[in-house]
Amino acid sequence: MELVPLNAQSSEEYLGGIGNVNWQRPFLNGELNLIVAVSDFTCAVFSSLITGILYHQIAFGRPGNLLEFAALGTVMASVFVPLMQNRGVIRIQI
Repeated sequence: MELVPLNAQSSEEYLGGIGNVNWQRPFLNGELNLIVAVSDFTCAVFSSLITGILYHQIAFGRPGNLLEFAALGTVMASVFVPLMQNRGVIRIQI
């Protein structure tokens, strides 16, 4: 079995996989980062919705305006994801 260094450029360089799939690294470098960015964005929007609903339910006895919570989460995620990309945490290659 051949060991591949962590900085390998693509999954095709690993010869130990089955059917050209590297089961240790099934995604190419850019694919996983895009999945992480989309999941960060989605989590930010959902956390805004959940916390907004819970706060308004506890404070006022009604869930509040869901569109405002979703808009706030979208704005927050639109700032957060590019900042993480700028810091090098996420590397999206388009």
